[in-house]
Amino acid sequence: MTIKLNGVLTEIPIKEVNLTQLLKIAEIPFEGKGVAIARNNDLAPRSNWDNEWIQEGDEIEIVSARQGG
Repeated sequence: MTIKLNGVLTEIPIKEVNLTQLLKIAEIPFEGKGVAIARNNDLAPRSNWDNEWIQEGDEIEIVSARQGG
């Protein structure tokens, strides 16, 4: 399946993937706070990540807070 992940066309090797699994596949650490996901310009509540399934052509933006100035 092909999606746009953080602005880049990305091939996902699994046909059924939820947002939590996508973070693992993309190797993005998400334990604790400081990570937000938007799917097709809609913020996905963290409580729904396990139940929100990605579809072909979805646009996913993952933002991670970083310390610094």
